[in-house]
Amino acid sequence: MTALTRTGKSNLAHKWKQIALLFVFSSCMYFPFIHQAFHIDADILLYASQQILKDPLNPPSGEYGERMLFHTTMPASSAWYRCAHPPLLPLLLAPLTRIAQNREWMFHSVLFISYILAVIGGWFFLGLFFTAREQLLGALLWAVCPAVVVNSHTVMWDITITAMILWALALFIAGVRRSSRKMIFLAGLITGIGAITKSNVFPVYLAAGTSLIIMKRWRDLMLWSLPAVFFPLLWIFHTMNLYGKIQYLSTGIMSTCLGDYRYRFERMAGYMGGAICLPVFWFWLAVRNRNTISLVVISTGCFIWSALLFLIVRHPIWIAFAYWIFSSAGCWVLFKLIQIGVPRSRCYEQTTIRIFVGSYATLLLFFPTASIRYMLPLLFTALLLFVYEVSKREYREQKVFWSAVLLFTLPLSILLSIGDYLFCEADKRLPEDLIKRGYGPSETWYYGRLSFAYYLHQAGFRFLGVDQPGPFKGDYIIHETVPGDCNFRERLPQEFKTVPVDSLEYFNYPVRTKGYFAGFYGSGRLPYTLKFNRPQRAFWIYRIEKHLPPQEAGQ
Repeated sequence: MTALTRTGKSNLAHKWKQIALLFVFSSCMYFPFIHQAFHIDADILLYASQQILKDPLNPPSGEYGERMLFHTTMPASSAWYRCAHPPLLPLLLAPLTRIAQNREWMFHSVLFISYILAVIGGWFFLGLFFTAREQLLGALLWAVCPAVVVNSHTVMWDITITAMILWALALFIAGVRRSSRKMIFLAGLITGIGAITKSNVFPVYLAAGTSLIIMKRWRDLMLWSLPAVFFPLLWIFHTMNLYGKIQYLSTGIMSTCLGDYRYRFERMAGYMGGAICLPVFWFWLAVRNRNTISLVVISTGCFIWSALLFLIVRHPIWIAFAYWIFSSAGCWVLFKLIQIGVPRSRCYEQTTIRIFVGSYATLLLFFPTASIRYMLPLLFTALLLFVYEVSKREYREQKVFWSAVLLFTLPLSILLSIGDYLFCEADKRLPEDLIKRGYGPSETWYYGRLSFAYYLHQAGFRFLGVDQPGPFKGDYIIHETVPGDCNFRERLPQEFKTVPVDSLEYFNYPVRTKGYFAGFYGSGRLPYTLKFNRPQRAFWIYRIEKHLPPQEAGQ
């Protein structure tokens, strides 16, 4: 059994010094990227916040909502038709959308709170099982690992809900350990608040609720359940009364196809191997702690699967090799997480962590796509495993190892953050550059989503298939080609054809979080990749030409 060790308390002054150090360290990782453009699902969060300003109880669909591609099964007249998440974060950010308008730095400044709470929550969680030194080093790695750093620079739900999950679990474990009903109630309160923030908090319900039932601590269960159940029930009653539907069950993004399970597990394994640190450090721990046999068996299976990707799916050989490395590390971590336990402590701690790991990993198999940002709470449990595996080594060896892992992980996260910054910066610059080249908003169309669509819409460009009248012969269409997302031809009327006339390329920076098999946001099997001599983003401009249908051309 994999085990976590528990030690005594640190003095209060020492704890505050550690928190201050983490705050300074986190600020240095965060604020250089405070002007990052809106990215991935940021437009959904901003949209929901703006619509809540119009009607907090029943936010309408709105003008931008008509141009968004993703939708749930909620009524089309509601903003929740476009936003699959509960209302709390959009509600909290709603006043900011009026003050900040489109100034990204204001949103990043406010959401720094989520990042620092996630870091301190991880530090508190680690302190339940490790020495003060191990607690600090583990928290530093959590603060600078690629999964946390890159996602902290986005205006989305993921870092916020991760902070809530960590605090809910840590306070629950600490509260039951100390028989503190205040902590247990607070853990339930954070769980309930998390449930109206994002639905991936529900594994916490399974972990905490089941543990209390097994222990037959009925009063504590009642105390924890009151706030934990109240908030999601309030949201359920509201949506049922207003729409006749439960929003939690109306997202329309779950899939139960066997191929989808394989797809998500493939990516989960690859991301698990590289989102905390480089795979080499996991391999080093496995070998040094005499887990060589399990590592070899797992690596052999991953090698066979990687070879099949090369032979059947026709991936380049370097992708197959890289996937073998990342997935071997990731599958080994998942294998060890299944066994995770807490010795010399009460059974509920083992039960709580194991149920959370199992239920959260299972939940990821049902998500619409595999993505590092969805995996953040599970990745923290991998960090617990990491710290424990390091703690088995002698002190001198630990010093060398911790120095190496932090020395390599910190610049990796910065390089990835730069790539992510440039990726969405291209979308922000695109409208102005189009206008400078003579492609005005009134005759230039687009079809797409996320930051690509958001900034074009803000500049007045026209959305294909929604804006009327048009398109007309002689108009233009802007198409995202690197990394590629939506194809405008599925919306272009059949009587038109297109001719490429121009292109724009941005930032020949090789480190990538998206595109060229990089799946930081779920679009590839590797968490990140390198691609030299190609832009981070590329766009083609097409001129629309009208042509006769084949039957008319033959007359």
